[in-house]
Amino acid sequence: MPDRSLSWTASGPGRLVAARLGLPRPEPLRCRQDGGPDAPGPVLVGATEGGRLAKTVRALLADWAVAAPDATTPADAADAAGALAALVLDATGITGSERLRELYAFLHPRVRSLAPCGRVVLLGTPPELAADSGEAAAQRQALLGA
Repeated sequence: MPDRSLSWTASGPGRLVAARLGLPRPEPLRCRQDGGPDAPGPVLVGATEGGRLAKTVRALLADWAVAAPDATTPADAADAAGALAALVLDATGITGSERLRELYAFLHPRVRSLAPCGRVVLLGTPPELAADSGEAAAQRQALLGA
């Protein structure tokens, strides 16, 4: 099903009206094509302290031949790699709401490095499987933005 907003803003009258209203022109969503790369650029993988999944994610990306620079310093690999296809954060180490700042610290300096149609992937523990109520609340906040 075609995206009506995308089609409308691509037309002459729609482009004019959108520009006068100050509306952004939507980016067509890039989807994977058969035979194409799994990611059109590098994928930056980070982890919160105590995260359990980052090593597995890096191994999967290596198996798929996707470049995955290490995210150990603030603006490091994102600047070196150019436009990023995705940001992946292993947030399974967030066990309390006081640690939600780690999510912000990872994403804030890097989100502008995403290519058009870049993805942000947060990996966490389902709140119903958390060890205690504090961890469940923190995971719900981190993953759902609630």
